[in-house]
Amino acid sequence: MGLRKTIVDALGKQSTLPESTLQALIGALQDEDWYVRRSAASALGKQSTLPESVLQALIDALQDEDMDVERRAAEALGKQSVLPESALQALIDALQDEGMDVRRRATEALGSHLILPESALLALIRALQDKKKEVRDSASFALGRQSTLPERALQDLIDVLQHNNWDVRESAAYALVNQSTLPDSALQALIGAL
Repeated sequence: MGLRKTIVDALGKQSTLPESTLQALIGALQDEDWYVRRSAASALGKQSTLPESVLQALIDALQDEDMDVERRAAEALGKQSVLPESALQALIDALQDEGMDVRRRATEALGSHLILPESALLALIRALQDKKKEVRDSASFALGRQSTLPERALQDLIDVLQHNNWDVRESAAYALVNQSTLPDSALQALIGAL
């Protein structure tokens, strides 16, 4: 365990990695030791652009038996400058993970992208009603980073303003007030929530 983890950690300190090193890290994502798998996901997360094969390995790691490996895989995907649809869908699916930290990291990973498809926005709105405050806060921050939300997403946020939990309502309000323009229905809903 110690030597393999140390080697993977050392590889992760490099600013750019050649294809052969990336392939070795993909192999490390399959290691029997979760420390090595976690370190491999972290090392890959330090690269802002990864080829499709590496992204797929990180997507697969979102299903790891260890939540810390899943969390690091979500973080690594969030640090990518561009994500293919398959990676976005995997992060959306991770919002249903049993581990709170995995769900939170998935919301953060989605929120690191300034332009998201409607399916991701709607999944983030659903995450505003997560049972854990940390996930709700991450989802509201992620939505708040989107300068323009589609009408359906705005309507869903308006509906969430009626939730019985004040903290959920506050998260929805945060996401709404960070929009560059709001329709009258959203303004009226915010006024009604005063």
